[in-house]
Amino acid sequence: MEPGGEVTREVSGEPTGQAEGVVFEVVNEDTTLQAKEKTGEASGEVTGEASGEVTEEIKRVVLVVSSEMKRTEIQKILDLSSDDFFRVNYILPTLESGFIEMTFPDSPNHPNQRYRLTVKGIALKKKLQKSKKKK
Repeated sequence: MEPGGEVTREVSGEPTGQAEGVVFEVVNEDTTLQAKEKTGEASGEVTGEASGEVTEEIKRVVLVVSSEMKRTEIQKILDLSSDDFFRVNYILPTLESGFIEMTFPDSPNHPNQRYRLTVKGIALKKKLQKSKKKK
């Protein structure tokens, strides 16, 4: 790495104060962290999946997505009638937190746009299905 370069990594769990003398700070909402200085103290706050929080809306989307699906298919299965409500409260948060991805990410309005689970989404779906079986 070049001098003065940035060090970034994603976290899958909640940080606990120190990371071998490197301070990490949240630099965007998908919990990408950036090493700032070697002080041994944690700064910034981690939210969303890194702290273990997954909304019920995200869980519902993850549980119904199979293979590649149109937005309207997912919306219909979830029995939601408002396109805007579904997009803002279900699809966008699930995309932004990395549980689903678009088949045409560079063209969100592509006529053949579909959504599919990411590796992270598949892991969450398995975890949710496993916890459902226990109940």
